[in-house]
Amino acid sequence: MAKRKLNHIRKVTNFISQESGRQIERAYYSMAKAGSKEIERTGRGSDYRERGTNPLTGKGVGRWRYKEIKTCGAKTSRLQNKKKKRVGEGWYDVVRF
Repeated sequence: MAKRKLNHIRKVTNFISQESGRQIERAYYSMAKAGSKEIERTGRGSDYRERGTNPLTGKGVGRWRYKEIKTCGAKTSRLQNKKKKRVGEGWYDVVRF
């Protein structure tokens, strides 16, 4: 019985953690859009990629920067570390809230 209860607590804790992470990602997306950045969701290895926009034309300019959004002391995964190494240290940022 104790093991079942611990498993349930673990599941609930993971769910709460995932939800807070999603909320922060949505908040970051809104902030980036308001800050006139071209931003899009990526598939694997990072949350978003973004670049600046030209204020006159509204088109994206510059190179894409990859953004990984993390809460508090969350660690980056092996896949995220691999992506950071592949794109280069200066083009992959871990943003912490």
